[in-house]
Amino acid sequence: MHIESYSVNNQTYIRLAESIVVARGDGKTAVKKKIILSLGNIKKYDDGEPDFLKRLRESFSKGTPIIPELQAYVDGERKNADSSDADYLEPKNLGFLLLEALFDSLEGPSVLTRHKSRNRIPYDLLGLSKLMVHGRILDPQSRFQTFKRRDTYAFPVTEEENHHHIYYSLTELAAVKSALLQRFNTVLSRSGRRTDLTYYDVTNYYFKIDENDPDQLDADGNLVRKGFRKKGVSKENRKQPLVQMGLLIDREGLPITYDLYPGNTLDHSTFQPSLSRLETELALDRVIVVADRGMINYKNILALKDNGYVMSKSIKKSNKEEKDWTTNPEGFSGEPGDDFRVKSRVVTKKVKNEQGQYVTLKQKQVVYWSRKFYNREMKENESFLKMLEEFVEAPERFPVSRFKGLSKFVETCHVDKETGEILDTKALQFVKEEKVKEYSRYFGYYMIVTSEIDKSDDEIIDIYRGLTRIENCFRTVKSDFKGRPIRVQKEEHIEAHFLVCFTALLMMRIIQRQILRHKGLETTHTFDWEEGLSASRVQEALRTFQSAQEKDGSYRLTRPTDDLDLILRAFGFEHPGARCTRSDLVQLKNKLKKEMNRIIGTKNTEK
Repeated sequence: MHIESYSVNNQTYIRLAESIVVARGDGKTAVKKKIILSLGNIKKYDDGEPDFLKRLRESFSKGTPIIPELQAYVDGERKNADSSDADYLEPKNLGFLLLEALFDSLEGPSVLTRHKSRNRIPYDLLGLSKLMVHGRILDPQSRFQTFKRRDTYAFPVTEEENHHHIYYSLTELAAVKSALLQRFNTVLSRSGRRTDLTYYDVTNYYFKIDENDPDQLDADGNLVRKGFRKKGVSKENRKQPLVQMGLLIDREGLPITYDLYPGNTLDHSTFQPSLSRLETELALDRVIVVADRGMINYKNILALKDNGYVMSKSIKKSNKEEKDWTTNPEGFSGEPGDDFRVKSRVVTKKVKNEQGQYVTLKQKQVVYWSRKFYNREMKENESFLKMLEEFVEAPERFPVSRFKGLSKFVETCHVDKETGEILDTKALQFVKEEKVKEYSRYFGYYMIVTSEIDKSDDEIIDIYRGLTRIENCFRTVKSDFKGRPIRVQKEEHIEAHFLVCFTALLMMRIIQRQILRHKGLETTHTFDWEEGLSASRVQEALRTFQSAQEKDGSYRLTRPTDDLDLILRAFGFEHPGARCTRSDLVQLKNKLKKEMNRIIGTKNTEK
């Protein structure tokens, strides 16, 4: 074994290496280098005296190394090590090769390399960024643990040795967010990506902290900047501070862009800022935005200008005329006993714009009744309706102040117990039957409003149902990628955390889309990604794709799962087999990049 030095970005690093003679396939031998211990930047150990590296090598050869960590490797072997350790294989991940080819094809490296050069960043920004993206898919852990596991890949992802630099890189990633998103979308547009139909929704992520970030005020007490981590309406009923994320995806489920907002921001308040950035930064043509009822208000609709919309609308919050029209059986397709009925109409409304002027708005309203939806709502409200029934028999068991929502259905008056006259001596509570009927009147009904008047009712409903894909995206980030709780604190680090999650999500969706194409399935009208392969199964397949180097220099590979075979075939490849050479793996890596460039639409397909 020997001490070896090497340079990265004009910085000198040192490591303990060993030269191994291995047999080649042609009967000859070759010398291979094995890295035993990475020591990191030489600055950590340099004592300031002349010829430090020379003195280090001499001290190691004499058995008294001046770096304590090397003492266990004196005389060429680990102290107290079992001599049979060399007989064990050390499997390394190969699944990341597909992810790296995909990231390269999205031209992320060119953005990061340019940023590094312009800002004279001394560490490996590109390698650390890849490490975080790959890790988020293959083995989502903390930044520190992701860095510690950098040697678990078959080929080096980064040469970085200082774990502090992975945190520095978060700040730089936040700075290149817009440039990266623009580049991703530019690349995907070359392959014919369609963004004429987009889906928008908001979710939130929690932090394991108790208090909100304080607002920043100036000397006069005026608000300068709102705190970022704020308690709000949690989608998961969490009590901790949150951050809101608005996500926009295309008709195939591929993410387009995202924005972050303080945790107490209302869902509908995120719509216009996200739309504005979409129009200015991505320069898309006319789009139809699909969103749920949390986004519906006329300010947001007017903000769309020449763009279109398909949005759900709360029937219970509609005016009386709309409620009556919804439940009126006239106009519905089919018979009253059918499991699904639909009707629609075109209406005009006069609404005020931001300047206070009345504007005429023409929209189509589509209402449908679904037995499946009705049964689900009945089941969801079963316990509450049962409580109302029990309240009639024994109101004293249900104090109104303790049961949420009960006050709307209960009326209180004071009566004389003997005569029944209304007095102020005793309170009598009873359920307002008309309120209960009104409450359950709309079970099973759903209303969609849209600017797309010429589209059929079925088309509008199918378009709206595509929102299930964005819900799937949220589940993937939260559960499969372990995107929450968020453990970083600085706002720019939070931004970088979500940029890594967004990039990982985009790559996952491209893989799933390719599987759907390989199977001959629709990619624009398939609302369940399980029809291709779920994110968790893709993760597991890529995790199990591993290899270990034998003593003779060849590689032994793990047996491919059915899911891994499917993924590789979707990209035009076969599993390399039980054994192969390093040259075979390098060739696989290069072929993957070339094929990915072809699929994604990268300019230079010879990279």
